[in-house]
Amino acid sequence: MALTPLQIVAILFAIFALSRAFLLFKGNKISFKELLFWAIIWIGVIIFSLSKRIMGMFAEFTGLQRPIDALLIISVILLFYLIYRIYAKFDKVERDITLLVRKAAYKKKK
Repeated sequence: MALTPLQIVAILFAIFALSRAFLLFKGNKISFKELLFWAIIWIGVIIFSLSKRIMGMFAEFTGLQRPIDALLIISVILLFYLIYRIYAKFDKVERDITLLVRKAAYKKKK
């Protein structure tokens, strides 16, 4: 089974991203739960890239004719989820900063 250039690039990128996730975990920058999430994503990319049969079964399961359509739809859903997570974290940081500034202003006023 010869791999296409796109499959090779996808596999190499997934291996790189997976190694980065492990390094971040090792450096205590992400939690085990986050490592597990990213490991599942990148291992899934590798498996999908290696097997056209699995991609075909996945497309059939989702009711789409082409595997790439299913992958794109899943990718967009995943991106929306990640954007939501970033927004939620940003909103929390903004509230925390506002609270700290209020406390600092209150102390300075005394």
